[in-house]
Amino acid sequence: MRPIALPIGILALSATAVLARPAAVRADDSSPTYMNAEVSRVDPLTRLLTVRKPQGSLETLELDERLAGFGAIAPGDHVILTVRRQPGRAWVSAIMKATPPDAAGPDAFSSDELDALAPTGLAGAPPRQSFAVQVALLAQRANRVDGLWRSFRASCDVRVRASYDGAREWFGLWDETVRSDLSSGFCRDLYNRIVDLGEGVKGAMSEAEGAARGSLPPGSIREIRRHYAMDWEGWDRVPPARQSR
Repeated sequence: MRPIALPIGILALSATAVLARPAAVRADDSSPTYMNAEVSRVDPLTRLLTVRKPQGSLETLELDERLAGFGAIAPGDHVILTVRRQPGRAWVSAIMKATPPDAAGPDAFSSDELDALAPTGLAGAPPRQSFAVQVALLAQRANRVDGLWRSFRASCDVRVRASYDGAREWFGLWDETVRSDLSSGFCRDLYNRIVDLGEGVKGAMSEAEGAARGSLPPGSIREIRRHYAMDWEGWDRVPPARQSR
């Protein structure tokens, strides 16, 4: 899957974003892409940043000359990076802190996330960049639901009668393509938690996508959704009924 090309720009996201200093645009600039990662090492002297990507691999990137420094970024921070690449070299042109999974509780967004998720939270940013950041943050919350879904899958005789390539299997609960054994209280509790947390993701994604439709073509919206495993057409679906004894 190829990376999503996004316009170059300073992320005007929150007080935790690393601010860029003015610099002339170089002729060799490549199109930036986004990366979710955990900071492993920061070296202010060499301006190198080592991060752990979602797949678990480490990558070292160079701080772009547009950035004055790392600011408050430290090892262990979860970040969204804007990265420009050329063969054998990668530069970080913007950094935004993100709340790690479960750090603020299963239902909570950080104040920075709420600012970015709001339709006006990226004031002045290009529409594609604004929507991509919103989807990236929502994908982090969806990752929390993924953990519950894996437990549900392993314990509750789950069968999914559809393919969710580029999306999440638990979307099938809203599509009514999932069959499972809910005879135990454990499985009913897992089911209800998936529905409750999933509804939060679904509602915020519906709002973000509704705002993006006025300025982005459908192809761009779907490309961004697919990049973050959020490519689904059911954001306005009625939630499945919660299970009780």
